[in-house]
Amino acid sequence: MIPLVAVPSRTTADDRTEHWMRFVGGFAVVVLGLLLVVVVGQHVPGVRPVARAVYDPLLPAVLFLAPPVVSAASAYRGGSVLASLAVGLTPALLFGLVVAASQALVGAETGDAPLWAVVVVFATVGIAGAVTGYVVGWGTRVFARDESQ
Repeated sequence: MIPLVAVPSRTTADDRTEHWMRFVGGFAVVVLGLLLVVVVGQHVPGVRPVARAVYDPLLPAVLFLAPPVVSAASAYRGGSVLASLAVGLTPALLFGLVVAASQALVGAETGDAPLWAVVVVFATVGIAGAVTGYVVGWGTRVFARDESQ
């Protein structure tokens, strides 16, 4: 039988803080690191091959494919939907901050689309993936708990 009641969340504030630091903070550090490698690589000639190697396969995967996976892992470990939404918004917000800083400091161009529009699209994709990941992770947790009883 599938329980219709939510799986109990973490019980203490320290556990919730640790969960947020691990999943949201850890994911943010990875995304920010990759974005900085790409931005620095565009302006420093010796780093361009590394930036291209990061930009082609890794950056799209981290921006679009990783939020559902991280969100599912977070939900499976007892994380809240807010943590999953934060994971979904992280790539878009960091992308906007890094590109805006690049524009302000170096005068880099962003292309034809305004930056806010790109950030909104990234955020929409990230939230959709995070919600999907949360549902999968939560469902897996519920079914795993049901099977063990």
